Amino acid sequence: MTDEEFDARFGALGSIEPPARVVDKTLAAWRSERQRSAWRTRAFAVTGMVAMAALSLFVVSDPAERGDPALMVERGSGDTLPTVVIKAAIRSTRGSVERFATNQRYAAGDTLMLRVQCSAPATVTLRREGVVLWSGSVPAGETDLPVSYAFEAGEAPARFTVEGGAQTQTVYVPAVMP
Repeated sequence: MTDEEFDARFGALGSIEPPARVVDKTLAAWRSERQRSAWRTRAFAVTGMVAMAALSLFVVSDPAERGDPALMVERGSGDTLPTVVIKAAIRSTRGSVERFATNQRYAAGDTLMLRVQCSAPATVTLRREGVVLWSGSVPAGETDLPVSYAFEAGEAPARFTVEGGAQTQTVYVPAVMP
């Protein structure tokens, strides 16, 4: 049977009117469900608006006082702590100067030379294993520290620390060859 034949037979049956009481009950049930759905939709909308209003109170409220503003640190273009960078080199007993490397053992008599670079004048302290070797004021720019350290035979590993500004930097020196 083709679609056209089916449509022709179905059209020949005609329409049947449902009884009036079925129509009335269906319309009453449909209206009741529609009204319940509308109330549900309104309840969700009202709940959402109340939640957004409560959230806006948290976002818009005045921040609590956080202490005396005169004692707070101001960030920006004013005075800042200097940036201090440490550089290390080794002068060998042969007289050549090489870049310092922590994965290399050095010979007795080699000299560790330290240089600092400051973004602004700063007070710098050089320590070896916590003992102060040198402390003084360093101008802005790159400066050789007036202290160099000559390694002795069989010397144990050591940490040299440069403190300046708000920074602490460490140079680790491995054990010295005998």
